[in-house]
Amino acid sequence: MSHTVVIDRSKYPTEAYRLPDLPTMAPKQLIDRDVIRANVPCGTCTLCCKTLIVPLANEEYEKYDWAWITTRDGQRLGRALKRRADGGCVYLTERGCGIHGHAPHVCQRFDCRELFLKSDRNGRRRAIKSGKLPKSLFDRGRELLGEERRWNT
Repeated sequence: MSHTVVIDRSKYPTEAYRLPDLPTMAPKQLIDRDVIRANVPCGTCTLCCKTLIVPLANEEYEKYDWAWITTRDGQRLGRALKRRADGGCVYLTERGCGIHGHAPHVCQRFDCRELFLKSDRNGRRRAIKSGKLPKSLFDRGRELLGEERRWNT
């Protein structure tokens, strides 16, 4: 897979400048393999189920309804949980996750508080502007962190 990077050359010396080759990612590298399940006080929140693409590891995709993650030109990058026409996960029910006890590893590990903490303001703005992540997900992470701080004081 090739990557395209746009560089503002005015920030670099006039002599030749070449970015290092970016490594390609094997499908297995899309998956966080930490075995600890996140302990998130989701309550009735299902924002991540409605907005995120959930990549599946090669050893787990056969357990779920899945679709290919592809580039715009059709190159297959990996598998992900299928989405409904409204964008929500096919396993999202009126009562929440229909497969919560045996959800994919990525779902078990996702924590919107961690997403907020691991990104700075500029990173969040870029992610939102590019359409990669919705502002509501960052807002929910910040909200839960605020609630956590109030409980701990």
